[in-house]
Amino acid sequence: MLVAKASNLRQAALSISDYALEHKKLWDEVDYYLPTDDPTCKSFQNTLRLRFLGFLYGLNKEYDDTRRRALHRKDGLPSIDDLVKELQEEESHFHVLGTLSPEAARDSTALLARHPSSAPAPTAEVAPSVLICSYCSKPGHLRKWCKKRQYDNRKKKETTDGKAMVASSSTLSTSPVTRSLMEAKLNSGISLIVDRYAYSGVAFSAAKGLPMDWCKAPEEGLIAPDVVVYLDIPPERAAERGGYGEERYERLEFQSKVSDCYRNLRDASWKIIDGCLAEEDIQSKLRGLVLECISQCKRGKPLSTLWVPK
Repeated sequence: MLVAKASNLRQAALSISDYALEHKKLWDEVDYYLPTDDPTCKSFQNTLRLRFLGFLYGLNKEYDDTRRRALHRKDGLPSIDDLVKELQEEESHFHVLGTLSPEAARDSTALLARHPSSAPAPTAEVAPSVLICSYCSKPGHLRKWCKKRQYDNRKKKETTDGKAMVASSSTLSTSPVTRSLMEAKLNSGISLIVDRYAYSGVAFSAAKGLPMDWCKAPEEGLIAPDVVVYLDIPPERAAERGGYGEERYERLEFQSKVSDCYRNLRDASWKIIDGCLAEEDIQSKLRGLVLECISQCKRGKPLSTLWVPK
């Protein structure tokens, strides 16, 4: 019974620390009552590996990304102490995001800022903001951590013959409920900061050879961002960074095509920052652009729509 209890342990409502402690406590009890003669033998090392894997698979779904990284490390599985430290950092991140309001909104590369004169004018330090997943439109995480996206990518093969619609969640973004939630927040003085928008799906789809206008069609009429901040990094420089190539689209030739498509999508709302600058320089430039955008919106800049002729 004790072995079964330890083997079937799941994180559920436990914190990472409590889950790790409970995992260790249960297996320590197993080792006390069922001691091994030789902890260095191969069979016991395999047992420890299975326990580690059990700990991984008992984690909640929000840690799928961390689990995947641990399982696919080129230098082998990390120690459980290193894994717990990484999970605790991720837990802190989720905890911060979990304090945000639960309303859904939508996919974006852009910053949507809105501070009409009728709403309170928050300072840059305390301005409310919402992080929104670009794929599932749910708050609290970004696209690269989206579990639904990871699941969908596993379940379907990408089609390149034009039969599949643009790789975006346009049906979510154009729904009256989602759009009304976005408009309500913007008009109440809340700034929406989102990691992607319609541009991403269009650029990646057009890079596969699909017509640009066809790719843009499902996104026409969305709320247009007040400013789009694009961190410009030459594909060749991006390829030099650690971990490049782990994602399915991280191929130099394809990324060059995506870069060209992004260049064709630029309009007056786009602000380009050299992504090769030092982090503090990028932060300084980004802050200046954001404050200027907020200032314009406070002066009553109206909402506009995306890719619809005026």
